[in-house]
Amino acid sequence: MAGLTIELCPETGMGSLLARGSKIDLMPDEVEAVRAAGADANGIRQVLAEVDEAFAAALDGADLAQIAQAFKPSCGGCGSACSMKKH
Repeated sequence: MAGLTIELCPETGMGSLLARGSKIDLMPDEVEAVRAAGADANGIRQVLAEVDEAFAAALDGADLAQIAQAFKPSCGGCGSACSMKKH
């Protein structure tokens, strides 16, 4: 899926994925579920399919890798991955 845009709001914990005129919004618990899936492409797809099955099915491997990287938790100033829930 070309042109995937990922938006994460640090204040609300919500996220949005936009591609080819389609958009899905993720609640904070769904964002955490994507994070918990880590780099597991099938796990990420499964979480997203619970929100929008067609959107999730249209994602390719590169899209899922981009989502995994964008949703990777990081500490406020250190920039490294961590398991903290709130920063």
